[in-house]
Amino acid sequence: MVDSTQWSADALERLCRHYGISATYFDAFGTQRHATPENLAALLAEFGVQAGAAPGDVAEPAIPPVLVVAAQAPHWSVHLPRQGHLAGKLRWQLRDEEGRLSDGEADAHALHDGGCVLHLGESLAPGYHWLRIDGLDGETMVVASPGRCYRPPAVRDGGRVWGPAVQLYALRSPRNWGIGDFTDLDTLIDSMAGQGADVVGLNPLHALFPTDPQRASPYSPSSRQRLNVLYIDVEAVDDFAACEPARRRVESPEFQARLAALREAPLVDHAGVAAAKFEVLELLFDHFQNAPSFARRWPGRSGQGPSRLRCRAGRAAPSPCAVRSAAGPLCGGRPAMLGLARVAGGLP
Repeated sequence: MVDSTQWSADALERLCRHYGISATYFDAFGTQRHATPENLAALLAEFGVQAGAAPGDVAEPAIPPVLVVAAQAPHWSVHLPRQGHLAGKLRWQLRDEEGRLSDGEADAHALHDGGCVLHLGESLAPGYHWLRIDGLDGETMVVASPGRCYRPPAVRDGGRVWGPAVQLYALRSPRNWGIGDFTDLDTLIDSMAGQGADVVGLNPLHALFPTDPQRASPYSPSSRQRLNVLYIDVEAVDDFAACEPARRRVESPEFQARLAALREAPLVDHAGVAAAKFEVLELLFDHFQNAPSFARRWPGRSGQGPSRLRCRAGRAAPSPCAVRSAAGPLCGGRPAMLGLARVAGGLP
């Protein structure tokens, strides 16, 4: 642990500023927060700064770490601090995101501050590029910016579109299980399209934490590659109609009373919804594994669970795909239904 007492508050602030470390920030409520000196010292240590180093002891890099330029610009330049002695022709090399290389020579002009500026006539496609200059250590990541985000044709030249912005989990219907699901979304889309809407704005639908359903923020997912299994309309799963144990469970008076209570709750009961859905998804997965179609598609794999199977896209199913995984932080019971169940609108 780096000893932060080796620096004065002013020296620590100047060092952080030099390395691009922000010592303060404003939180979501507008309150300014200050990083502790200990944390700032630990961050400086990651940059190789020795305890007690004076701001003046830190050498400026020969080439800037990052440079933002306009994409497709015919000319752009890079400032090289303390490199005035290199004025003249310098050889450079650029590498793009695909690993393609280009190189050439460019003119460097001395500046009054002891540095020089290198002018390049290399048009760059939007994206990230890495610049190296012969004779100088390090490289510059050149960010070629298009200048603005993509705008669909419908909103160019003053065009406007409209539609509702909804939190899918908050949709209510007389048939869902206490949380909005993909069938509710399908119904909403049809309804809004009939009224002339162009878009439906949605909260993120990423996978959360199936065995810890109270961690329900859609903005803190466990995976951004998978969908939240609680949005599955269990009764719309292909195998539901053919799975007698699942249908019996759902149609029972006790289960129907649970669903009614979940629908009537003033707020989404994430734990209650998860318990109800996983209970039936377990039955559906058992049915799925014993179906003839399973044996035909995955011979010899009956009972192995979803982590040993493959998603429809052909990739190995990662543990977040499973409702309960056999490994990792989602550890729970035996695997239940995952993306192998074809849910209308429920899988990418």
